[in-house]
Amino acid sequence: GWAVGAHDTPQARRSGLMAFATGAVVMALGGLVFALFPGHLARLAGAPPDVMPLLLPLLMVSAIFQVFDGVQGVGAGVLRGAGETRFTFLANIVGHYAVGLPLTLLLGFGLGMGVLGIWWGLCAGLITVALAVLWRFWRVSAGTLRPLDQ
Repeated sequence: GWAVGAHDTPQARRSGLMAFATGAVVMALGGLVFALFPGHLARLAGAPPDVMPLLLPLLMVSAIFQVFDGVQGVGAGVLRGAGETRFTFLANIVGHYAVGLPLTLLLGFGLGMGVLGIWWGLCAGLITVALAVLWRFWRVSAGTLRPLDQ
């Protein structure tokens, strides 16, 4: 936001990309903990043994979910700092309702995957939003698109 205010487009781009990368790395570290120690985390949370077979695959989905949730969250902030607020809203509507919800219904209920399919559908929505906000920032910060908010 400061670089945008100072009209320093190259610095704004570097700062934004660094924020995306930092968010992805920090969340990937959290996801790695989910992936490497699912049993320990489940027991730490007090999961009974009969729930473990259901919980462990969900923690694997959560490991992926973490990364893209972090990227889309950082991306929303980066775009907000660049003066771009409408695109994030639209990306969330499309990502979650046009991509995530149909996949959730298809995987969870149509294909009978249950809660695991529901979480994969939610994850697909987050991935869509994360990629959309990253694409938008890349384009806006390169000067190839005029922000929607202006």
